[in-house]
Amino acid sequence: MALRPFRNARLKIAALGLGFVLWITVSGQQVERTVLVQLQFRNLPASLEITGDAPRTVDVRVHGAAGLISRLEPTEVVATVDLTDARPGLRVFPLTSGHISVPLGVDVRSVDPSAVSLTLEKSAPADVAVKPTIDGQPAPGYEVADVTWEPKTVGVVGPESHIKERPLAVTERISIEGAKATVIETVSMGVSDPAVRLRESRAARVTIKIVAAPVARFADLPVVFRNLPPEREVTLDPATVTVTVRMHQATSGPNRKIDPYVDLAGLAPGRYTLQVHVDSHDEYAIGTIEPATVAVRIR
Repeated sequence: MALRPFRNARLKIAALGLGFVLWITVSGQQVERTVLVQLQFRNLPASLEITGDAPRTVDVRVHGAAGLISRLEPTEVVATVDLTDARPGLRVFPLTSGHISVPLGVDVRSVDPSAVSLTLEKSAPADVAVKPTIDGQPAPGYEVADVTWEPKTVGVVGPESHIKERPLAVTERISIEGAKATVIETVSMGVSDPAVRLRESRAARVTIKIVAAPVARFADLPVVFRNLPPEREVTLDPATVTVTVRMHQATSGPNRKIDPYVDLAGLAPGRYTLQVHVDSHDEYAIGTIEPATVAVRIR
């Protein structure tokens, strides 16, 4: 009985040893795996640009011990094309195992595709116009009076064919939604053509002048009834009002007719003092209604 603990300990040690041997056997097995790898282009001459849809990834078939391959991360495998001696035009560059960097103990069996095609163009500089990007609308009754910005132009560089299209430098979006005063913002810039880039990082200072829109005055507008009870006689005093509106655009007046009204919904016969309303519209914002209320008699 006293020897049993010792016997159990020997069995446990034997089991651990067997497990270790099995792990060594399995992890030492040679396996293959395909890894999707980012394709990198190095040493592109400063006078050239890559244009078109250049390939971004390749499939690399790797071989090695099971334990090593199972832990292999795609970032540990690097596919590189050296463009040191590249010239303008459509060029084909081979991709072999020599273009692939892998960790020690891993072999490259194949690369798919085995070559990549690149269209290379001469690089060209230019000065292009800056255009602010403005979102939204001012508050009702206000409008944009002026927009100014600095700088007016910036330097860019890119493929010759894209530079000839005269791309724009555009700012980040500037919101004026609901604004009642001048908006001034300093924002970063980019280029409308993704193949073209700024020669150096720049910011633009944009000033958007917001002012009260022009006022239009409409006198002696007849007040109409809404939801008039059937078979009822209605009188009101006064029967007309004066309405002022602020135009959203610099026009002489709204294209839509302005109809002041009182709402009689649910009212029984009697005397009332009711608010005069005017429907809002995209063309204008309601300023004042004079008088704001009228005396109404329902019989």
